[in-house]
Amino acid sequence: MRFKRIILALLLCSLQQVSGQTTDFFNDYHKLSFQFGVSRYVGAESTPLPNTLIYKFRDYTSPHFGFYYDILQTRKFNFKIGLSALLVRDYIEYKIDKNEIPNVDRDLHLYVEDNTGSWRFNIPIIGEYLVSTKLGKLSFNGGLILGYSEEFGETLDEHGIRAHISPEPTTTSSIYSRRTAPWYINSQFGIGMYFPFKKWMLRTNLYYNFALQDLYDGEFTFSNLSQSPDTSGNFSFRGDSFGLEFSIYLKKTKRD
Repeated sequence: MRFKRIILALLLCSLQQVSGQTTDFFNDYHKLSFQFGVSRYVGAESTPLPNTLIYKFRDYTSPHFGFYYDILQTRKFNFKIGLSALLVRDYIEYKIDKNEIPNVDRDLHLYVEDNTGSWRFNIPIIGEYLVSTKLGKLSFNGGLILGYSEEFGETLDEHGIRAHISPEPTTTSSIYSRRTAPWYINSQFGIGMYFPFKKWMLRTNLYYNFALQDLYDGEFTFSNLSQSPDTSGNFSFRGDSFGLEFSIYLKKTKRD
């Protein structure tokens, strides 16, 4: 029983020591910060096709915004949790060469972008190691992101062209699913900087987000081709992302 009391006393002393190490660098600012930025989504893969055909998801850029709350700050470390929203869009490239389409003199080459997109909501849990510099605090950070996608399940997409004589259109069609339905977990690593100003503080962060599962995957088919038989394949879009984010901290008002 005495041993347990000693352990408890040591634990309380350790917690007091950690709480007492909070740096003045953060003390002047509110713990809640507002963040915004842009992300570039990458990771498309597709079955190899003849040079007369193209089907692939393309990389795209999307905005995100939200806030962080710093839950524990010390001289060397900072831990934060947040909530953010980001827009995910389909951006697909199709091509059927004119030689594959009967009685036409042009290619079917489309770039189809979903302008409305679907929203994803993230809860990032981030830890930072801080290094003092003349400009501010340098941050080496990493953590996990728990996310929710508002749209998931299967999507059917079809495009084609009908020749003047041919009764059947030459088409490309695909069916794919959002594999993250509805919850997902990603990991993230970054390097950033805190810049203190007179009435506010700016945090910048360059990051890479590793998707732990594909954002999309599915299969496609080109039908009624002139030179080639019906051609099918598989595709996926990993959904890794890299980008730049900014966070704004407001300075506390000093009371007389």
